[in-house]
Amino acid sequence: MAFLQSSLDKLTAECNSLDVHIQKHEHALSPLRRMPTEILSLIFTFTMPPHHPCAESGPWLVSAVCARWRTITLSQPLLWTVIDNSERRTSSFKLKIQLDRSRDLPLNVTFICEDVEICTKHEVEMLDILAQHSVRWETVTLSGPEAFYSGIRNQIQRQFPILLKLDISMFRRKIPASLDIFECAPKLQEVFVNRDYWAHPVSMTLPSQLSRYGGCNTWNGHLATLSSCSHLVDCTLDMGNDKEFTHTGAPILLPHLLRLFLSHHGFLTCIETPALVELYCDYDLNSTHHDLPSFFRRLACKLETLIMTSGFGDDVSDLPNPDFNRLADILRAAPSMKCFGFISTPSLPAASVGEFLRSARVAPALESLALSLGGENVLYDLVEAVETTDWESGRLRSFTLSSPQCLPSSDTAYRMEALRGRGMDILVVSTYYGLYEKMVPQTLRIER
Repeated sequence: MAFLQSSLDKLTAECNSLDVHIQKHEHALSPLRRMPTEILSLIFTFTMPPHHPCAESGPWLVSAVCARWRTITLSQPLLWTVIDNSERRTSSFKLKIQLDRSRDLPLNVTFICEDVEICTKHEVEMLDILAQHSVRWETVTLSGPEAFYSGIRNQIQRQFPILLKLDISMFRRKIPASLDIFECAPKLQEVFVNRDYWAHPVSMTLPSQLSRYGGCNTWNGHLATLSSCSHLVDCTLDMGNDKEFTHTGAPILLPHLLRLFLSHHGFLTCIETPALVELYCDYDLNSTHHDLPSFFRRLACKLETLIMTSGFGDDVSDLPNPDFNRLADILRAAPSMKCFGFISTPSLPAASVGEFLRSARVAPALESLALSLGGENVLYDLVEAVETTDWESGRLRSFTLSSPQCLPSSDTAYRMEALRGRGMDILVVSTYYGLYEKMVPQTLRIER
């Protein structure tokens, strides 16, 4: 028995040794070893935007796996074209290597200063290196203090032959600021300025072929930009703290503009937009300048979406309730409207929704409504208003509201389900800002 046990122990040891040997060489049978180089190259592209949140580190990690993967990544310049310093892990040495490996391909650059008021010595050094390759910039996101841009003004060549998209954020205590660097960009299509620092207007000279523009500026600054960019399709205009302005000249014609976001509805007197389809703007229903209906009638535009906001960031305790009748005037002036919303603080009284729904019949194409509603029994009042309105004879089939009191009673919930069964979709959002995010596209709005 001892002899047999000894033999068994020896065989067990040999078996374990073979298992270790098999495991050590098992990776040799991996399908990745037989996968064609072209397929691996395609897989590696998924380490780049928009597939991977940290694209800058992607090629560095992939090239460190094995000799074959390193050879493939080094032979693919496309994998090295994303420059992103937002992770604060890129050294000037790595940046030079990456620029060299990207060869002559277009670059996608994201450069964000860590401090909004000062630039570090390392950031200046990194930007000096990037500026030497400015002719290869295709998409660019830059964010930093005014000194940051002053430092690069003389370093870049001011020639951007392939630049398509530009996102600029510049912090400056004394406003407004001017940044005339990117005027020589014959292919530039999209420009966004100070979406993060909305209270700091920045003026820029931009090429005429621009199709999308958004930013914060003074009224005169925006007018100067629009006068030279008549091909705009999407536009976002924030006036910051510049609220008082009187336009005496002729309105600027924007014949191709389809979507427009305004932080002040008074700017509509400065422009003509015959092709406008979507309008998002701040609007005070209690203002003495009730100019939206006249704007719609003047242009006879085929507006399909109108989302108005009011009272954001104000002291709501001092604000009067919005005038419900003026909403009906606006609907009456744009009979082609399909989507209408009024997102306000304070909220509209839910008990008056029935009256508004009846007045909404003046817009025969209306399909969806979005309102900020308030009151003790918001959902009950809403359901009551919808049930007592002949909405089924029109096109209205969607109602979105914001209310902090969004938990219906069992009876109200049952009646809401019954309305959904008849074709009325009711969606409840807990906050007015949540409703704002849902109704205003992110590509148009400026966060505050």
